[in-house]
Amino acid sequence: MDDEPQTREQLLKELAELRRRNAAWERSAAALQEAEAALRESEKRYRNIFENAVEGIFQATADGRYLSVNPAFARMCGFGSPEEMIDAVTDIARQLYLDARDRSRIKRLYENPGVVRGFETRFRRKDGGVIWVSITARSVKDETGNVLYYEGAIEDITERKRAEEALRESEEKYRQLFEMESDAIFLLDNATGAILEVNASATGLYGYTRKELLRMKNVDLSAEPEETTAATRQRRPRVPIRYHRKKDGTVFPVEIAARHFNWQGREVHVAAIRDISFRMQAEEEKRRLQAQLLQAQKMEAIGTLAGGLAHDFNNLLQAVQGYAELVLLRKKKDEPGHRELHEIILAAKRGTELTRQLLTFSRKVESKLQPMDLNRRAEQVKELLARTIPKMIEIDLRLADDLKTVNADPSQIEQVLMNLAVNAKDAMPEGGRLFIETRNVSLDQEYCDTHLGARPGNYVLLMVSDTGSGMDHETLERIFEPFFTTKGVGRGTGLGLAMVYGIVKSHKGYITCYSEIGHGTTFKIYLPTVEEAPEVPGEWEERLPEGGTETILLVDDEESVRQLGKQMLEMVGYRVLVASDGEEALALYPERMGDVALVILDLIMPGMGGKACGEALLRLNPRVRLLIASGYSVDGRLEETLRSGARGFISKPYELRDLLKRVRDMLDEDRTGS
Repeated sequence: MDDEPQTREQLLKELAELRRRNAAWERSAAALQEAEAALRESEKRYRNIFENAVEGIFQATADGRYLSVNPAFARMCGFGSPEEMIDAVTDIARQLYLDARDRSRIKRLYENPGVVRGFETRFRRKDGGVIWVSITARSVKDETGNVLYYEGAIEDITERKRAEEALRESEEKYRQLFEMESDAIFLLDNATGAILEVNASATGLYGYTRKELLRMKNVDLSAEPEETTAATRQRRPRVPIRYHRKKDGTVFPVEIAARHFNWQGREVHVAAIRDISFRMQAEEEKRRLQAQLLQAQKMEAIGTLAGGLAHDFNNLLQAVQGYAELVLLRKKKDEPGHRELHEIILAAKRGTELTRQLLTFSRKVESKLQPMDLNRRAEQVKELLARTIPKMIEIDLRLADDLKTVNADPSQIEQVLMNLAVNAKDAMPEGGRLFIETRNVSLDQEYCDTHLGARPGNYVLLMVSDTGSGMDHETLERIFEPFFTTKGVGRGTGLGLAMVYGIVKSHKGYITCYSEIGHGTTFKIYLPTVEEAPEVPGEWEERLPEGGTETILLVDDEESVRQLGKQMLEMVGYRVLVASDGEEALALYPERMGDVALVILDLIMPGMGGKACGEALLRLNPRVRLLIASGYSVDGRLEETLRSGARGFISKPYELRDLLKRVRDMLDEDRTGS
């Protein structure tokens, strides 16, 4: 009986324990259900993330197969679905990785340290295209350290890589442009002026290395006061002309173009610096050549004017001298007026010399060129000068032994030397030294490019120097102008150097003058050389002119010259017809062609002119004897007329004796067979 209640009590205890355990089981089941629900929710969220992620997500085996990939990764690699990609890619390393070296590198990272962060490589898509990707992943291992699988995320960075490549190409392009730029380029700190970067042209221009320049400031290169440089920099970004100093101390002009901007968080400006030494030299040379050209044009214009004046003056002198000679022939030496007439003739001859100087300057006077030894002429001039200039002036000849021959008019070269010597004498009133030098020289194209009027070739240089007072720049610019003189009233005509200039030009030469106040003057005359040997002067015996009974046609537009010539010729027996111009001559000549033995034809006349008249006469009668009379030289129109058939030339104003001799010689030419 005692056992029964005990059993019941035990049963009750067991029942309570069962109830407690059942409650615990129920709580555990509820917790398990909650955990399962939470897990399902977590898996759902993960799946949503996995399925909808923008980046690629994957799990892969250690032997190179994918366990799972999300749609983004599949699309990234060109597959239609994750399943297609998992089935197609059986060897990740070989099928996707484009670079074998990247396959080896990422494998080492998976093994140690087991984490890959931002690994950039190229993948090959299903369609063969290439994309850049960035991989962040880890290896999942078991308790023993064996790799179970890999998992991670992949980002398509193709566009970023393209942008970076484009940026690199742009930077490289501008780096090349920066280095290839011929101007020196400086990147400068605005606040300090420190040099932050330079190109190769900067090192070449200044002579510093790049490292040296990067330790300097912009003021270290300036050859101007620092305050001036700073003030100018603040005032305007572009400075037309500044001066900088090279490493070797050379100062040179530069042109600077600068631009301000923000670079890496600091205010900077880039400066392009150009060496303008050559440009300034070229501009100075251009100004000098323009001045030479203006001077040459002015001299040419003055020469044209001088030639015209000389022509008219010659006609006046012809009348004065000719009529005086005619009257003088009728007077005896002891008759009243004989001496005065003689003085008139001498004055006319002096006037003739004046017009000859004008014509020489204008290069319209006849030059009798012949091969000449310039040394011999210089020695002769020295002998003449020794008797005419003051004894306190020493004449020093410095003549080249092997001097080449020039083609020149000896009397005109003598005039050149005499005029230069007289000017030198006037510049040395207290005495000094006069140097006459000769040498062989050759002018190249470079020299001629910078000396207007000079032509390349071989020349004899005739140099006349003195130790006199010299000239200032203003005087030097005008020395070759006719009638310009510094000698004061009554001491000079101002035609001496103008004549020198004209003679040199008529010889196809070139003349320069250099002078400084207190340091004397040097004239350099360049005369072209020739191969012929110098001519030895021969003897010439003057014959008294004879007259005749032939008929002569005298054509001249000046009434006084026509009447004078008529009287001169009729005085010795000739019959003379006159015409005032070319038209009248052509109207008269056909009627008297059989009678006219000689035509004296003035070259410069109004209307058709002497050249056209002479050509027309030659067409009417190719055997007509034409004697051209002119104050101009045998060139241009006159030379053409002489080549076309004119027999001779006489310079105006002519003397009676010269005219009669020239006429008789021409009339006798056919008889002598010449």
